[in-house]
Amino acid sequence: ERMAGLGVTTPDLEAVFSSASPGGQVPVDELPAGALVSCHVGAIYAGYEGEVVRTWLNPGAKGLAAVPTPGQRRLAGRWSALFDRLMEACRPGGSGTDLLAAYETAGEPLPSGPVAHGVGLGMEPPLIGDGFPADAGATTGFAPGMVLFVSGQVAEPEVGTIVAGETILITEGGHELLTGHGHGPLRSGDG
Repeated sequence: ERMAGLGVTTPDLEAVFSSASPGGQVPVDELPAGALVSCHVGAIYAGYEGEVVRTWLNPGAKGLAAVPTPGQRRLAGRWSALFDRLMEACRPGGSGTDLLAAYETAGEPLPSGPVAHGVGLGMEPPLIGDGFPADAGATTGFAPGMVLFVSGQVAEPEVGTIVAGETILITEGGHELLTGHGHGPLRSGDG
């Protein structure tokens, strides 16, 4: 709806929904109410790409609001602590190594995919994450005007995985969130 309101009729990345609850890949339409579901979607606006990743609770067939379990709330707390550290690193003079250190400081293992990447006309340098070569940009300093997609991921085998990502602009004073979509019931204060 938001993309269409801006005149964007072709998504950059079709929405990809996947089960983030324990038990492996289950078709999303077969998940029970309250199961964790992740969505990754992107759009192109004015020639530039933007993306968002969110993990939400499946409302179930009746569309009723699901309530997080204690384990999901605990996992969401870990994600929130990690993401706050990631956002602290997104400032002029920060770098990809600061983003990687945020995972270590939070006591979370690095995900298999990128932790962050540049945004422009697709996935651009710097490419920051486990397994990327050093010259992919992890040591590149962040400067005002840079646009990055930064994601945080935490997992607990018995509970599932929470992954969420933001498109941000590095500013003179830190960063500005360009993603306007909240995190729902998994992050306190969101609706």
